[in-house]
Amino acid sequence: MRDIKLENLLLDRNFTIKLCDFGWTASEDKDNDYRSVRAGSIAYMSPESLRGELQNKESDIWSLGILLYELFNGSEPYGSISW
Repeated sequence: MRDIKLENLLLDRNFTIKLCDFGWTASEDKDNDYRSVRAGSIAYMSPESLRGELQNKESDIWSLGILLYELFNGSEPYGSISW
């Protein structure tokens, strides 16, 4: 996925959360689980992504953790990050 962030969540009239913007999505490959594409928003990037290292689905779990932190606390965990 590599682009999980608050701006990519939609809410329908039943308050069901939907994830959108699958521009960087790739199909799962059991033989090669790692990607080298550096994509997404800096505030949600995993440390390995920021370092330019290979990433796997664990990078998405990191982004999801940042997103959940924002939803529960109303702020970014590391403050406003912009480069």
